[in-house]
Amino acid sequence: MSSLAINRTGLSSAGKANIYFSGKSLKSAPKNALPKEGGKQDEAPQNPGKGGWVRTLVIAAIIVAVVVALSILMQVIFPAPTGEPKTFTRDALQITLTDKFTETPADGYTTIYQCEDSAVFVLKESFADVEGGEETTLEQYGQMLIDKNAKVSDAELQSVEGLTCFEYQYKNDNNSNMYYFVTVYKTQDAFWLIQFATPKADTASYRETFIEWAKSVQFTNS
Repeated sequence: MSSLAINRTGLSSAGKANIYFSGKSLKSAPKNALPKEGGKQDEAPQNPGKGGWVRTLVIAAIIVAVVVALSILMQVIFPAPTGEPKTFTRDALQITLTDKFTETPADGYTTIYQCEDSAVFVLKESFADVEGGEETTLEQYGQMLIDKNAKVSDAELQSVEGLTCFEYQYKNDNNSNMYYFVTVYKTQDAFWLIQFATPKADTASYRETFIEWAKSVQFTNS
């Protein structure tokens, strides 16, 4: 099984990344309109009668059928990652991924785990290599990564299910659009940067899985 070909971004607190971020704006839901001045208030709902209830039940059944069909369709279009859980260990790090992954040591990273459609980039940065050293908080470190890597300067540091994280997109040299979910951790002697990556088209099926994998991270010296 071939591994996912990913251009390594080199994201670090030193600001040596070559990455691309594209934000997505959120629009607020429209508010209910108020009646015009002098307009009548809604009258109390009337009993729809037998025929009305039948129509209501039919509509409800159709809605349920559509929801079920969409759920099945989403599983076909965005299949969940496969494989049995497997815990990997590198230095003080323990992370649970799946048995589809293999470890691939590489220059510039503590280690990399890869499978056919996703990859996990792990970088340990000692306090001596980080501005502010041990006094730097986890949130400051995460923000430093964003501030010192210009092309993710629009990324927003978040707290997701207890994780300190941010997200960005990057276009590889072969023009493949990639999605990255980035988490940071602090131990007794270092900061850890872990980037979970997959093709942008697979974001819907992998984002929640990345969160679960990130939550599985443990350190023997934390």
